[in-house]
Amino acid sequence: MIRHAVGALGVSLMVLSTVMAQSTFTESGGVIVFEAENYSNSVAGSGAAAGIQWVTTNSIPGYSGSGYVVALPNNGTTLSNANWLGVAPQLQYSVNFNTNLTHYVWVRAYAPAASNNLVNSGLPAQGTPTSTNTGSAIVVLPGQIGAWGWTSNRLTSTFPRPRVVVSSAGPQTFSLWMGETGMNIDRVLLTTNINFEAILGNCWHIPTNIESNSNNTTMRSPVSGMTSNTAVFLYTGNQYQGSGNAGNQLQTGSTIYYRNATNST
Repeated sequence: MIRHAVGALGVSLMVLSTVMAQSTFTESGGVIVFEAENYSNSVAGSGAAAGIQWVTTNSIPGYSGSGYVVALPNNGTTLSNANWLGVAPQLQYSVNFNTNLTHYVWVRAYAPAASNNLVNSGLPAQGTPTSTNTGSAIVVLPGQIGAWGWTSNRLTSTFPRPRVVVSSAGPQTFSLWMGETGMNIDRVLLTTNINFEAILGNCWHIPTNIESNSNNTTMRSPVSGMTSNTAVFLYTGNQYQGSGNAGNQLQTGSTIYYRNATNST
């Protein structure tokens, strides 16, 4: 994967299109989830957004993966619902739908201010997005400003949930378009579950412990004696005591984040 350094902005903004290594994200269990920096193609802005480009960086801690994307320079440009299509900087992702159902759009984002909290999305091959078949105007709410968080809210509350109506199963291109400069996008999730809630929940994994009603003797197998190429099985349980949200690991789209003890993220 190629990472665009912020310091090289003056050079990268002159590029009209940047093609990345091709990765296809396939639907599983009604969910497609991917890192925003793993796009297949980037198209620079034009017209009212001329000189603006999506850039991959990692200066704000708390992201997942190798970084996140942000539309720069952050010069206060805002593109309304009427003028963003065709001029806004665009990121393209190769996705593979297993169903032709409606998929609801979530993004994990960081908005430094209320003037940097808007992004658009859709399936370009299915025609011009409309208010009923698009993820346009996905907005970070005032209470989420200044922190990483998932959102599926619309700038106009009378519009339905951000969505893409898939015409047929198979490979398609999913796109993100800038709504406002300075909006940071970390991850994207498409789900067929309209009741999906992207919240962080606590779960526990104590290698030598055991979860109740389990036939396992430990929560990691093997507990020790692991060498290279050893298959290791991890078992986790939801947190039922203490503060925070209990993790719902049975919800469609649930994701467990983990890291090696020697890694920082």
